[in-house]
Amino acid sequence: MSGAALTWEELSGKHAALVRRTFLFLVTFNRASAMPSPRKEIADPANVSSEVSMPFENDKQQLRISKMGYNPSIDGMRALAVAAVFIFHLKRDWLRGGFTGVDVFFVISGYLITSILTDFDHRPSLLKFYQNRIARIFPAAVLTICVTLILGLLFYDNQNFAYLGTAAMFSALSLINMKLIFQSSYFIASSEVQPLLHYWPLAVEEQFYVIYPILITLLIRWRHPLVVWLAIGAALSFGLNIALTIFNPVFAFYLFPTRAWELLAGGLLATTKFRSTRIIPDVQGWAGLCIIALGFVFVSEARSFPGWQALIPVVGTVLMLSSVSADSTVARVFAAPPAVWLGRRSYAFYLWHWPVLSFVDYVGLQTPELVRAVVKVSITMCLTAVSYRIYELPLRKLMRQRTWRTATYATFACGILLISAAGYYARNHYYLSAEGKQLDRGGFLAGPAEGPRVTFLGDSIAAMYGTALRDENVSLRVRLLGAAATNELPNQVNTRWGLVRQWFDRDKPKVAIIAEAWSSKLGDGRDLDAALDALDERKIHGIIVLQPPTLSDDFNTALVRREMIRPRLQPVTAQARRLDVNRTVAEIARRHGSTVFDPAPLFLNARNEVIVASGPTYRLDYVDSVHLSDRGARRVIAKLLPVIERAIASPER
Repeated sequence: MSGAALTWEELSGKHAALVRRTFLFLVTFNRASAMPSPRKEIADPANVSSEVSMPFENDKQQLRISKMGYNPSIDGMRALAVAAVFIFHLKRDWLRGGFTGVDVFFVISGYLITSILTDFDHRPSLLKFYQNRIARIFPAAVLTICVTLILGLLFYDNQNFAYLGTAAMFSALSLINMKLIFQSSYFIASSEVQPLLHYWPLAVEEQFYVIYPILITLLIRWRHPLVVWLAIGAALSFGLNIALTIFNPVFAFYLFPTRAWELLAGGLLATTKFRSTRIIPDVQGWAGLCIIALGFVFVSEARSFPGWQALIPVVGTVLMLSSVSADSTVARVFAAPPAVWLGRRSYAFYLWHWPVLSFVDYVGLQTPELVRAVVKVSITMCLTAVSYRIYELPLRKLMRQRTWRTATYATFACGILLISAAGYYARNHYYLSAEGKQLDRGGFLAGPAEGPRVTFLGDSIAAMYGTALRDENVSLRVRLLGAAATNELPNQVNTRWGLVRQWFDRDKPKVAIIAEAWSSKLGDGRDLDAALDALDERKIHGIIVLQPPTLSDDFNTALVRREMIRPRLQPVTAQARRLDVNRTVAEIARRHGSTVFDPAPLFLNARNEVIVASGPTYRLDYVDSVHLSDRGARRVIAKLLPVIERAIASPER
C-alpha cells in the first residue's frame, strides 16, 4: 500500500489486527481512499447518476465523463416518484398511494450512494463525499426554508408562525422527523400550517448519510463482505419496521431505523452487481413499473404504513433499477427528455411543491379547488425551473470545488446556525409559553414597567392569549406565566405552583388571571379553590377565564374548506361537560369574590353553533379543536382588558 512504512503481510503478532484497524481508521478520515481493491465484484459504477455524482452544466460535460455511466433512466424514475407524490398532495383521491413515491426515492438514493462509495476508480474521500452532499442538498433546502419563513411571517397568525419557526429549526438540523413523531400522523396533519412537513424524508436520508459512508468505508478497508452486512442491516431494519408499525405506526413512518432497510435495499442492489440478462430486461423493467404503479393505486395509509405494504414500492424500484442498465424498453421510455428534465429537477420540485400547496390553500381558503390546483402547479413549476437554473446549479458547482471545501463546510455550519436561531426566535417571540426554565426566569413581561401589575397563569389555554395580550395591552404590566403542557395550580400532577406563588410574592400584583382547559383539569374543583385561597391571602383579585367552546377532534382547515366555513355544532359530550364545568367554576369564584369571564358568546351564534371563521376575509378563529388562533385570541383579549381594568380600579379587598 502506497504511503505505508510496512506491508500488511509483514505485520504479525497478537496485536497485528488492532494495529491494522487503527491505522486504516486514521487513513480513512485523513486522506483520499481511492486505492484499488482486490474485491472487483463489489462495485460497478455504471449506474451512478449525475444528480448524485456531479452536476452537469451541459451535454459536453456529460460526454467528457461518460465513463462514469450517467444513466438518464434513473432521472426518469425520479420524475415518476416526484410526480406521484405531487399528485397525492394535490388531491389524495386522485392517487391514494402516491406518497409511496418517497419510498422509490429512498431505494434510488441507497443505490446511487452505495455505487459512489464502492466505485474504486472514482471513489471520493469522506471529506469530499460530505462536501458533495452539502453542495447537492444544502443550497436548495436552505432557500426553501428561508422563503417559507418569509411567507409565514407575511400570512400566518402568531401561533402558526411560531410552529413554523420550530419546524424550520428542526428541518435545518435534519431532525424534523424526530419532532413529527410526537405530533400526529402524516396523513391527518393539516398541510396549510405545516409547510415544512415534507422535510422528513430529507431528515431520514441525511441521518443515513451521516452513518452509512463511514460504515461502508470501514467495511471495505477491513475487507468484510458488504453484501452480508448490508443484508443483516436491512433484515433488522425491516423487522423493526414490521413490529413498530403494529404498535406505533407514527414512529414507524418517520424514524430512520424503520426506514433504513429501503435505502439498504438499493445498496444491496449496487453491491451485488445484479443486472438483467439479454433475455429478460424488459420483463424485469415492466414488472417493476407495474408493481410501483400498483403501489400508487392500492397502497393505503388506512392499513398502516409502512409495514408490509412498503415492500411493494421497494421491490418494484429494485426491479426497475436492475433493468435500466440494460438496453431495455423501460430504460428508453424513462430516458425520454421530458422525464429526464423533471427528474433532474426533482429535488427542487419536491422542496417547492409542499410550501406552495400549503400557502395557496391557506390564503385561498374560499377559492375553488380547480383554480387552486392550476395556481399550485404553475407556481411550483416556475419556482423549480428558475431556482434550479439560476441558483441551485451554480451554487452546487461552486461548492463542489476543492478550493471551496473549507468555505462549503463553513457555509453549511453558518446556515444551520442562522436558520436554527431564526426558528428559535420565531418560536419564543410569537408564542409566549413559559415552559421549563422560562418559568424560572419569570415567564414573559408585557406592557409598560410603571403600569398596574397583573399575573396571567395557566396551561396552553393561557399561553394562547400571550401574544395578543402583549400586543393589545398598552397600560398594564402583565407577567405571563402560562405554559403549554404544564400544570400551575396547587395539588396538580407535577405542578409548578410553587414558582407561581413566588412570583406572586415578588410582584405583588393587583389581579391574577387563571385560564386552563377546565373540562379536563378542574376535577372536583379543589385545585382552583386552593389557588383562590392563596390569592385571597395576598389580597389579589382573581379572574377566571373559562374555556372557549371546543370542536370535534378532526377539525382542520381542509375540513373547514370542504364545508365552506359554515358554523359547526359542538360535540354533544364536550358541550355538556363544558357547561357543567362552568357552573362549578362560577360557584367556586362566587365564594371567593372572584370574577368569571366567559369567551363563549364571541364564538357562538343564536343556534349555539361554533363560528370558526369571521371577518371580511374569513380568517379562522381556531387553530385546532381546542385552541384559538391569534385572531380568535385577540377578540377575547379585547373584551377581557376592560374586565381587568375594572378589577384594578375596584376598592382594595
